[in-house]
Amino acid sequence: MANKVGKSDTHGARIIITGGCGFIGSHVAERAVAEGMETLVIARRASNRSRLCAVADRITIASCALENRDGLRRIVATFKPRYVVHLAASRERGSSAETLRALYTTNVLGTLNVLDALSQGSDLKRFVHI
Repeated sequence: MANKVGKSDTHGARIIITGGCGFIGSHVAERAVAEGMETLVIARRASNRSRLCAVADRITIASCALENRDGLRRIVATFKPRYVVHLAASRERGSSAETLRALYTTNVLGTLNVLDALSQGSDLKRFVHI
């Protein structure tokens, strides 16, 4: 039987969403706000934030690349999330060395940086990586 998080567990809780400007991430942000969660979206500066219009006045957006380990550490240490939904990823296509490096940097190193930031004393209850 799956361990479900109930509304009483999440109301007022803090959640970080990486990739929150994307299609799935923006819907997760909307749901988090509807559940009464204090929501922070981590996004690259160049991210198109138009999908967050419905909740823009009820969330915080922090500009930080996943490659920026120190920046992620500062964000996590300041916000102190209870939940993290990690959706950020590069979807570059091709097999050139430059494309493969970009994929590795964001998808592998970026995920390790998120985990590293969370390991620095956060009170994390649940981490979801899709």
